[in-house]
Amino acid sequence: MAVDTVERLARHITLKDGSLHYRDRPIVNAGNTNILPALVRNGVISRHGMGYAVDYSMFHDGRLAPLIHDKGAQQQIAECTGFTPMRWQTCMTPDEVVRSVASFSHDGLPAVIKPNATSGGAGIEFFGPDSTEADIRMTLDRLLDTVRVKYGPQAEKSVWPMRVFEFAQSTPYPVEGAEHYCLINNWRGAKNIK
Repeated sequence: MAVDTVERLARHITLKDGSLHYRDRPIVNAGNTNILPALVRNGVISRHGMGYAVDYSMFHDGRLAPLIHDKGAQQQIAECTGFTPMRWQTCMTPDEVVRSVASFSHDGLPAVIKPNATSGGAGIEFFGPDSTEADIRMTLDRLLDTVRVKYGPQAEKSVWPMRVFEFAQSTPYPVEGAEHYCLINNWRGAKNIK
């Protein structure tokens, strides 16, 4: 068993005969799918469509492992669950991000952009409904700088696609006598944003 930060673990992982190895030992169980974008950044594996070119059987999530990073696909799945999915778009280039955020602004909606496979809030940015193209580009540049600081100069290998979502307000929900926050996507009715 190896326990460390994802980035430090990824330094010791190689691909041999189609299987991942940690310090020359085959990996049979991996708990954190964030190891996948770290391996992309290190050049060990490549992206495959919206997922990764790797056998997912080592993960508890199996072939659904890429879904953890694909917040857009999670919204598609929500359509069949009784939850109201948020409006979202997938973007593969900075120009697509600008057009996507502008389309939300055109409809009077604030938007949030989320790079692929970042954690701890790295690179998540908010845009008000009056954001200009210059605002969007400046914020996107800041987002990419933030991600590079956290993940290094190879970060852009794993941050695309970026996804743009309508802003979701957190609202209190009582659980065991304490207020917990859940997301709703009712911006027009929002009074307090926490």
